[in-house]
Amino acid sequence: MSSNPEPIRLSPAIEHRLGALLRRWRWYVVAEASAAIVAAWGVGFALLVAADYYLRLGRAARGVLLAPLLATLTYLVLWRLRPALRQPLDASDAAHLVERADPRLRSLLVSSVRFSRGQIGDEETNSRELARSVIAEANAALSSIDVSALLRHRRAAVASSILALSGMCLGIWYQVCPASLGLALRRSFLLSAQEWPKQTHLVLDVEGDRIVAATGDDLEVRARVEGVVPRDVEVLFETAGGQRGRQTMTRVGDAEVRHTFVNLEQPLRFRLQGGDDRTREIEVVLSERPRVSSASIRVAPPAYAGLEETTLPANQRTIRALAGSRIDIDLTTSKPVASAEWFADHQPLGTLEGAEERWRARIDVSTGATYHVQLTDPEGLSSRRHERFVVRLIVDEAPTVRLLLPGVGERVTPQAVLPIRVEATDDFGLGAVRLEADLADSPDVPAAPALSPLAPRSKVYEATAEWSPASAGAAPGDLISLAAYAADLNDVTGPGEARSLPVTLRVVTREELQADLARREQEARSEFQRLVDQQEELRRQLLTAADRLTPQSTPAQRAERLAPLERRQRSLAAGVAAVGRQVERIVAEIRINALNDLGIAERIETEVSLPLKQLAEVRLPGAAELVRNWSADGTDASEVAVDPAQALVLKEMAEVLTRMKRTEGYHDAVTMLQDIIRLQKELNEETREKAARDASDIFDD
Repeated sequence: MSSNPEPIRLSPAIEHRLGALLRRWRWYVVAEASAAIVAAWGVGFALLVAADYYLRLGRAARGVLLAPLLATLTYLVLWRLRPALRQPLDASDAAHLVERADPRLRSLLVSSVRFSRGQIGDEETNSRELARSVIAEANAALSSIDVSALLRHRRAAVASSILALSGMCLGIWYQVCPASLGLALRRSFLLSAQEWPKQTHLVLDVEGDRIVAATGDDLEVRARVEGVVPRDVEVLFETAGGQRGRQTMTRVGDAEVRHTFVNLEQPLRFRLQGGDDRTREIEVVLSERPRVSSASIRVAPPAYAGLEETTLPANQRTIRALAGSRIDIDLTTSKPVASAEWFADHQPLGTLEGAEERWRARIDVSTGATYHVQLTDPEGLSSRRHERFVVRLIVDEAPTVRLLLPGVGERVTPQAVLPIRVEATDDFGLGAVRLEADLADSPDVPAAPALSPLAPRSKVYEATAEWSPASAGAAPGDLISLAAYAADLNDVTGPGEARSLPVTLRVVTREELQADLARREQEARSEFQRLVDQQEELRRQLLTAADRLTPQSTPAQRAERLAPLERRQRSLAAGVAAVGRQVERIVAEIRINALNDLGIAERIETEVSLPLKQLAEVRLPGAAELVRNWSADGTDASEVAVDPAQALVLKEMAEVLTRMKRTEGYHDAVTMLQDIIRLQKELNEETREKAARDASDIFDD
């Protein structure tokens, strides 16, 4: 056997047919793989675009959906299209395809291909004659078989149709709306943030995707509708507890919708839906509003008040302070806050000093006002119930001052020595107290007498002094006005000043004042005479009552008759006391005005003033008490004691009246004596003047 036998070849026609079969088979496989890729890509892309368009997916959601689509495309390219393109073309592959399609060949075609390639073997097992015979038989068998019919033409046609239909759909989309195709590709594969074109646009009045609301508050959601206004706009929400719901929003006007989440108690998420638009999802986070948890208030009064700084009780929010006080308020908030705005009567004053949970306010008090602080936390929540601090101004009243001239009447003599008493008070301390004197028609009046020194920060002051009109050069006919002046230590809004009611005195001669006193003595005696007459009449009525009342008289009968008499008795006591005070004033004026010649003041005081006081304070009230006892028990002992007391009262009143008349006569005698002395002095003065004139005439001659 030759070492290099000449190969036995298949007929050229058979080889050509097998080569054509392989080429068509490759393209069929590529078409099927391409159709699978296009179909998968088209369906996935369509689903992704549809989901994105109707659900308005965010970038993250689109990325999640894009990942499996890209994975599927990668798998199809790597495991179906790539092997079909890279698989080598061989006649043996074609022989296998034909034999699988037509079992009649029974490995005949595969053996023929091997023999044609010289793979015959040794002559003992496979002779060349056998190879020629097999090849010849294969040529004959294959010539009667249509190898092209062995391919899967229907699947190839379906794949081609899928490819053509996909291309046509893509072309139609591009021709009809190239912008939407580009947008779909950009949003699906480039994850672009560009929005889909819509007829309706719901514009939420919310910045960002998060709202911080206060726990327990109502949250109002508002949105503006642009473009086509849908019939209804719904809010879709889900709470942190898993509760879901949807509600139709309330339309306000033509292009605004609102919805209120009432009394929020747990966080939630929501979005709006209406027409062809669906907004982004908004997260609502709940937080407590900031508030003032505690406040420490310190009040520093102005220096002039001499008061120490005080700290108010923890729960006190009403502050009473003087003008000029400084109020420091240290606030502690329930949570860290970003700012604390300070207001006075709703007028902004600025931002408080502090940070986080510690803030300080300072008030320089000049007037009363209501202050409050508005807290805002870093999330934008502000305090709803503002903590209020009410400052009530303590008005530093002007001091009070009183000028007293005990025993001084409206008329005084130049020689009078006036007793002066000054009383002044102030809540926070007196700064000055003095006397002021004014002489009419004489601006150059000597200074009023100095008072005793004022102790530092004295709140109560009392002083006495004596002053004579003669020291001011006053003469009969002049008018003198006296007043007391006081000022406090207020150096903020003051000082506060006050003057007493002025006391106006007329300066008269001794004779004029004596005549006035005599007239007043007569008035007092006449008034006392009237009271004596009334007392006698009262006694007669008591005697009449004693005759008419019997031991069998009821308490009501006794009270009806005796109660008016008791009241009259007490009224007479008050009248006698008034006469006594009138006499006391006369005695005081006699002494003050240097008219106590021959001890007339002591005589009136001893014989008239003191007995009148005894009658007013002892005798007459005692007689009234006896009448009251008689009215109460109605016993004979009570009745018997009444009249002796009345007799004693009348006896003493008559004695006083007699002394008043005698003192009046004595006073007239003294006055007459004083007139005689005055006339004698005037006569002596005229005699001396005449003698001087005569002597002057003699020397002149």
